[in-house]
Amino acid sequence: MRVRNALMLCGAMAAAAIVVAARPTPSVSNTTVHVGVGPTLSSIGTLAFGPNGVLYAADPQAATIYAIDLGAAATKTVAGSKDIASINTQIASMLGTAATEIEITDLAVDPRTRNSYLAVMRGQGAGAKPALLRVDGNGK
Repeated sequence: MRVRNALMLCGAMAAAAIVVAARPTPSVSNTTVHVGVGPTLSSIGTLAFGPNGVLYAADPQAATIYAIDLGAAATKTVAGSKDIASINTQIASMLGTAATEIEITDLAVDPRTRNSYLAVMRGQGAGAKPALLRVDGNGK
Protein backbone atom coordinates (compact mmCIF):
# COMPACT_ATOMS: atom_id res chain seq x y z
CA MET A 1 0.00 0.00 0.00
CA ARG A 2 2.80 2.47 0.89
CA VAL A 3 4.70 1.62 -2.28
CA ARG A 4 1.57 2.21 -4.35
CA ASN A 5 0.95 5.58 -2.65
CA ALA A 6 4.59 6.58 -3.15
CA LEU A 7 4.41 5.65 -6.83
CA MET A 8 1.18 7.61 -7.25
CA LEU A 9 2.76 10.64 -5.52
CA CYS A 10 5.85 10.45 -7.76
CA GLY A 11 3.67 10.16 -10.84
CA ALA A 12 1.52 13.11 -9.83
CA MET A 13 4.56 15.28 -9.10
CA ALA A 14 6.16 14.29 -12.43
CA ALA A 15 2.95 15.11 -14.31
CA ALA A 16 2.68 18.44 -12.51
CA ALA A 17 6.32 19.21 -13.32
CA ILE A 18 5.69 18.52 -17.00
CA VAL A 19 2.64 20.78 -17.00
CA VAL A 20 4.54 23.54 -15.20
CA ALA A 21 7.56 23.18 -17.51
CA ALA A 22 5.32 23.60 -20.54
CA ARG A 23 3.83 26.85 -19.22
CA PRO A 24 5.50 30.23 -19.80
CA THR A 25 7.83 31.20 -16.97
CA PRO A 26 6.20 33.88 -14.81
CA SER A 27 8.18 36.88 -13.68
CA VAL A 28 9.41 36.72 -10.10
CA SER A 29 9.13 39.69 -7.80
CA ASN A 30 10.05 40.16 -4.17
CA THR A 31 6.98 40.48 -2.00
CA THR A 32 6.44 40.72 1.72
CA VAL A 33 4.90 37.61 3.22
CA HIS A 34 2.37 38.12 5.98
CA VAL A 35 1.38 35.40 8.43
CA GLY A 36 -2.00 34.01 7.38
CA VAL A 37 -1.67 35.41 3.86
CA GLY A 38 -0.48 33.42 0.89
CA PRO A 39 -1.30 32.46 -2.65
CA THR A 40 -4.89 32.13 -3.74
CA LEU A 41 -5.28 28.46 -4.56
CA SER A 42 -8.19 27.05 -6.55
CA SER A 43 -7.64 23.62 -5.02
CA ILE A 44 -4.97 21.90 -2.98
CA GLY A 45 -3.45 18.48 -3.43
CA THR A 46 0.07 17.14 -3.02
CA LEU A 47 2.37 18.80 -0.46
CA ALA A 48 6.16 18.47 -0.27
CA PHE A 49 8.96 20.23 1.58
CA GLY A 50 12.06 21.60 -0.09
CA PRO A 51 15.15 23.19 1.41
CA ASN A 52 15.00 25.97 4.00
CA GLY A 53 11.38 25.43 4.97
CA VAL A 54 9.80 25.97 1.56
CA LEU A 55 6.48 24.15 1.29
CA TYR A 56 5.40 23.16 -2.21
CA ALA A 57 1.64 22.92 -2.65
CA ALA A 58 0.09 21.56 -5.83
CA ASP A 59 -3.05 23.23 -7.15
CA PRO A 60 -4.36 20.56 -9.56
CA GLN A 61 -7.29 22.67 -10.73
CA ALA A 62 -5.00 25.53 -11.80
CA ALA A 63 -2.21 23.14 -12.92
CA THR A 64 0.20 25.09 -10.70
CA ILE A 65 2.68 24.29 -7.96
CA TYR A 66 3.17 27.04 -5.40
CA ALA A 67 6.40 27.46 -3.40
CA ILE A 68 5.40 28.86 -0.02
CA ASP A 69 8.22 30.22 2.15
CA LEU A 70 7.04 29.50 5.68
CA GLY A 71 9.68 31.86 7.07
CA ALA A 72 11.07 32.13 10.56
CA ALA A 73 7.58 32.32 12.12
CA ALA A 74 7.05 28.63 11.25
CA THR A 75 9.96 27.61 13.50
CA LYS A 76 8.50 29.40 16.52
CA THR A 77 6.02 26.63 17.26
CA VAL A 78 6.06 23.64 19.57
CA ALA A 79 8.16 21.03 17.77
CA GLY A 80 6.61 17.77 16.65
CA SER A 81 3.07 16.74 15.83
CA LYS A 82 0.52 15.30 18.16
CA ASP A 83 -1.97 12.60 17.26
CA ILE A 84 -5.44 14.13 17.19
CA ALA A 85 -8.42 11.81 17.57
CA SER A 86 -11.19 12.47 15.04
CA ILE A 87 -9.09 15.11 13.31
CA ASN A 88 -11.55 15.26 10.41
CA THR A 89 -14.33 16.34 12.80
CA GLN A 90 -12.11 18.98 14.41
CA ILE A 91 -10.99 20.35 11.03
CA ALA A 92 -14.59 20.49 9.85
CA SER A 93 -15.55 22.40 13.00
CA MET A 94 -12.71 24.90 12.42
CA LEU A 95 -13.86 25.39 8.83
CA GLY A 96 -17.53 25.73 9.80
CA THR A 97 -18.84 22.62 8.09
CA ALA A 98 -19.58 18.92 8.65
CA ALA A 99 -16.90 16.22 8.60
CA THR A 100 -18.58 14.72 5.51
CA GLU A 101 -17.90 17.98 3.67
CA ILE A 102 -14.09 17.94 3.98
CA GLU A 103 -11.43 15.89 2.25
CA ILE A 104 -7.87 15.70 3.54
CA THR A 105 -5.91 15.50 0.29
CA ASP A 106 -2.34 15.24 1.65
CA LEU A 107 -0.08 15.57 4.66
CA ALA A 108 3.58 16.66 4.81
CA VAL A 109 5.91 17.00 7.80
CA ASP A 110 8.26 19.98 8.06
CA PRO A 111 11.73 18.47 8.57
CA ARG A 112 12.82 21.48 10.67
CA THR A 113 9.98 21.56 13.19
CA ARG A 114 8.34 18.16 12.63
CA ASN A 115 4.99 20.00 12.48
CA SER A 116 2.42 18.39 10.18
CA TYR A 117 0.80 20.35 7.35
CA LEU A 118 -2.55 19.17 6.02
CA ALA A 119 -4.02 19.98 2.62
CA VAL A 120 -7.81 20.09 2.97
CA MET A 121 -10.68 20.69 0.57
CA ARG A 122 -13.86 22.10 2.16
CA GLY A 123 -17.04 21.29 0.28
CA GLN A 124 -17.75 19.21 -2.80
CA GLY A 125 -17.51 19.79 -6.54
CA ALA A 126 -16.96 23.19 -8.13
CA GLY A 127 -17.77 25.02 -4.89
CA ALA A 128 -15.00 23.31 -2.87
CA LYS A 129 -12.44 25.62 -1.25
CA PRO A 130 -8.85 24.76 -0.27
CA ALA A 131 -7.30 25.14 3.18
CA LEU A 132 -3.79 24.55 4.50
CA LEU A 133 -3.55 23.66 8.19
CA ARG A 134 -0.65 23.01 10.57
CA VAL A 135 -0.57 20.69 13.61
CA ASP A 136 2.16 21.37 16.18
CA GLY A 137 3.52 19.35 19.10
CA ASN A 138 0.63 20.50 21.33
CA GLY A 139 -1.96 19.30 18.82
CA LYS A 140 -2.91 22.87 17.91
